[in-house]
Amino acid sequence: VENRCFIMKLQFKKRYLLISIILLCLFAVFYFYTKFDTVTIHIKNNTSQSLTGLTVNYTGSSSEYSIPTIPANSSCTKQLTLPADFDEGQIEMIAYGRNYTILGYLERGTFHRLTVNINTIDKNKKLTLKVKTSFLSSCFHI
Repeated sequence: VENRCFIMKLQFKKRYLLISIILLCLFAVFYFYTKFDTVTIHIKNNTSQSLTGLTVNYTGSSSEYSIPTIPANSSCTKQLTLPADFDEGQIEMIAYGRNYTILGYLERGTFHRLTVNINTIDKNKKLTLKVKTSFLSSCFHI
């Protein structure tokens, strides 16, 4: 009887462990897949001036996303979540009345991380910037 009780407890623990692993995997897949519709933009201000009034938008979006003031030699990060009806487009940063394309091609199902280094700002408020892009693409698109 003791041996039978021990075996039943062991089977229960195995079943509980298996269900836990399956649930964890499902959560991980859901979390990972939802991250494929985000764009993380990290803006580094390498100048000696604060940058104000910066906005970011992407093709097909009617709204602009404000970037908070970035003090000299500081940085900030903005995360954009693409809507369900987004297919493809580009991302632009607007600064002091000028448009700067910071990602020329963006499609749904891709996770992008952009690092925008703003190195100089001239007397006419024109920025010199360098963009580094890294991305992951999902194997499937919905």
